Amino acid sequence: MDYQSNRRSVYNNVLDDYEQSQPSNAYITNTETVPELQNRQPDSNAFVRSKDNFLTDLFPIISQLRTYTTPTFIADIKSAATVSFVLIPQAIAFSTLAGVDPVRALVSAVFPLFVYALLGASRQLSVGPEALSSVLVGVAVLEEMESHEGDPNTIATLLGAYVGIFAIVLSIIQAGFIDNILSGYLLCGFVLGVANLIIVEQIPGMFGIKITHVEGSSTFRTFLHTIEELPHAHLKTALLGVGCLLFLLAFKFAKSKFGHHHPWVVQLPDILILVLLTTAMSFMFDFKKQGIAVIGEFNNKLVPPSIPPMSFEQFQRLLPNVVVITIVGYIESQSVTRAFGLKNGYFPSGDRELFALGAANLFGSFFGTYVTFGSLPRSRIQANSGGKTTLVGAMAALIVLVLFTSLGAVLKLIPKAALAAIVMMAGINLIEFDEIGFLMGMRSTPEICMFVFSWCMTVFVPVETGVLINLGLACLLILRKTTQVYVSLIGKLTYGENKDQSIYVDVREHPEARLSDGLLAISIRGALEFYNAGRLRRRMEMLLEVENKMVDIYQRNESPSKPMAAMYLPGSKSNTAFVNAHHDSSKKLTVILDFSRCDSIDTSAVFVLKKIVKTFQKEGNRIVFCALKPDFKLLMSKSGIDEMLGQENVVKSNDEVSSNNGH
Repeated sequence: MDYQSNRRSVYNNVLDDYEQSQPSNAYITNTETVPELQNRQPDSNAFVRSKDNFLTDLFPIISQLRTYTTPTFIADIKSAATVSFVLIPQAIAFSTLAGVDPVRALVSAVFPLFVYALLGASRQLSVGPEALSSVLVGVAVLEEMESHEGDPNTIATLLGAYVGIFAIVLSIIQAGFIDNILSGYLLCGFVLGVANLIIVEQIPGMFGIKITHVEGSSTFRTFLHTIEELPHAHLKTALLGVGCLLFLLAFKFAKSKFGHHHPWVVQLPDILILVLLTTAMSFMFDFKKQGIAVIGEFNNKLVPPSIPPMSFEQFQRLLPNVVVITIVGYIESQSVTRAFGLKNGYFPSGDRELFALGAANLFGSFFGTYVTFGSLPRSRIQANSGGKTTLVGAMAALIVLVLFTSLGAVLKLIPKAALAAIVMMAGINLIEFDEIGFLMGMRSTPEICMFVFSWCMTVFVPVETGVLINLGLACLLILRKTTQVYVSLIGKLTYGENKDQSIYVDVREHPEARLSDGLLAISIRGALEFYNAGRLRRRMEMLLEVENKMVDIYQRNESPSKPMAAMYLPGSKSNTAFVNAHHDSSKKLTVILDFSRCDSIDTSAVFVLKKIVKTFQKEGNRIVFCALKPDFKLLMSKSGIDEMLGQENVVKSNDEVSSNNGH
């Protein structure tokens, strides 16, 4: 490999540390739109329109009602009926996950839905009790009851209030971007782990066995304990539970197999059919006398409205759970919103959805609800059944309210084994089989490792600890990425018939570009601020050492035993030793820092740049700043860097440096 090729390979490794370069920014406005913007006249109705826009932004339902028609109403009411018939048994089933009375879950399927219908913008999002947040609420309730005595219903309601307040605060500070914190294969592994937890926790209910909860128990330990108790299973309960699960799995298979050719199959309410069948069987065969557990008598009256009994001490204890529940619930809801928004041509903002979900939870807490977020399986049902607007949620809430307050005598006959099967199926539906298969098929080791680690942290440690570990890891990965300094090596590319013209380009994108001997041109892209300026300094110091090493080797006409790109790997002790052994300060180097693509510089970055200039000048090397923007020049002047560099080392283009150096 020749000297040019070695220099290019080594410097690219040093500059980006084997990371991909930052993609180019897209321009929103092109030159063709400028005249149109310049010639635009003031609108005399701007104030009225701005008030109207404020109302439609606050209440997205207004814009939906303006185009509301009779066919849309018929489609909405049909979808609402379908969703409500699924929502009632699901809410009762999820109450076991949250550790609350069934009526608390049922009212959670009513009041928050009214608020989201007014404030929410996702027309296909089905808000209400859902499996993932119910599990996290159940964990928090159990923790609070073990450390401090209290009523589980009250604790769950307080969690709903605190989650609502926290979500509203996040929306005010425009933190809608947090759905990107736990995403990708970390989220996939976490959801798989939670799905495993849901499935394992329903085994006792399906088989009629009793399991004593152990504080701090992981999913894996719970599974082992459940397996030990299986010989004590109640045979009739087990047969009913397994039969219910097979019934739901058969429906799932039929919908995926025949749904494309027969759309009516997809709209069949499998959960409702199961509940009706098992309730009828419970009535005819008296399941309670057969030893098969049923819901039994429960209070189906509405909880009188009241302010949740908040206290600062309890808020401090519940705060970690509140943060986790809010972030996880919002991430799941927003993933549904994005998926259906892209499909149906609307794009709700994250801040708007945070506010709507927060307001729904806060308002619901005055009626004794617990945490509610969007449910992907129910949202699919709502979309497939023809739901067009957010009014579907309000209509479904009214139907749920009427049914559960008037059909208490029927609901008490529902077998718990059937509810366990419904919850277990919800856990199975959480698993993204396609995404996991795609990941394994790609055989990308880093992503597979993240997926497996996230899953292990959810299954082999207590779920609340696993959530915090996953969120912490996700934050570290984001910080690592955002603190990356985006720099690229620039080479000279000649063109024209006589090769008499030249431009400076990224050598990674243009391998034919040539590096001038004794001169390195580096382009800084994006922001250079306090969080990544230190990385630039380390990279620059590495470049100085590497250049001296390479010049030393080639001037002695030595042939490296291995490619130079492999001789220097950042962080390798052996390579550092090699650099130190061949370091020769007599070799002088000119380094150009090109700021033409740098978006911003802060004071901390200027301080680091000053240290870089001192280091290079101390070694007798020349450093040049190129294409400084006016505000950058002002910072350099205030910091004294311009005096350190000298007027001749602050240039407008790389060609000025090349001509001065005779290249």
